[in-house]
Amino acid sequence: MMRWKNLTPLKATIENDNYLFLQFFIAEKLGMTLAELRASMSLEELLGWNAYCTVKSDREQKEIERSRRQAQYRRVR
Repeated sequence: MMRWKNLTPLKATIENDNYLFLQFFIAEKLGMTLAELRASMSLEELLGWNAYCTVKSDREQKEIERSRRQAQYRRVR
């Protein structure tokens, strides 16, 4: 049985291992366990999901910045 105090090394591993973090992130997004993700998804598809999430995040950030600029412009007028 795993005890809570033993989870700290796992957290450190996830924080320092971008590939493992990516797997957990995509599994969470798709509502899968890590084991399900690893059994059903190729590395190429995983990297495709990574690219998609990165582009989506970039677009959302640009839209937030555009909205802020518009709001500031309206206040100045």
